[in-house]
Amino acid sequence: MKAFFAMAAAMMISVLGCHTAQAAEALGTLTMDNDNGDRECSIPIERGYYYYKMADTQCKNDEATKFKLSGVVAGVEIRFCGGDNCKSRDEDCKWPAEDACFRYKIKTLKRDSSLEAFKLSSFENSIVDSIPHKSFKIMESEDSPKISGKLSRVEIRYCNASDNCSDQPAPRK
Repeated sequence: MKAFFAMAAAMMISVLGCHTAQAAEALGTLTMDNDNGDRECSIPIERGYYYYKMADTQCKNDEATKFKLSGVVAGVEIRFCGGDNCKSRDEDCKWPAEDACFRYKIKTLKRDSSLEAFKLSSFENSIVDSIPHKSFKIMESEDSPKISGKLSRVEIRYCNASDNCSDQPAPRK
């Protein structure tokens, strides 16, 4: 009887250990910063579909000018937005009066996508499906007159069929 309980306990620990290991799966980090280097914020990549309002991060609203990728897995989609809701220009902004209503989506290409610094203003005039860096390609590009220092929201999506991701991102802080 003791052997049976010991075996059952070992199986439970094994299953829980595997679940914990999956939850802690390292998927990489997105780090954003301003030109002065005094507003850095890092966002760990998680399975699912989430959004981060820059006002709720160390970066603060309308201050980030560049981003870095560290060890990000292939297939992660990241959308950078000048508008608070990350909708199209017509839905999210008082266009053309609001001059910082941009939207760019990238998708990581490599198993260990890393890059030191990529200025958000470098997205200007990007062509969809272009590869401006070996780590990612452009999936969506919607320009505005002002990009640098106007980031308001970031959406991150990493899902497979078994993840049952929503079509709409959930908030994260």
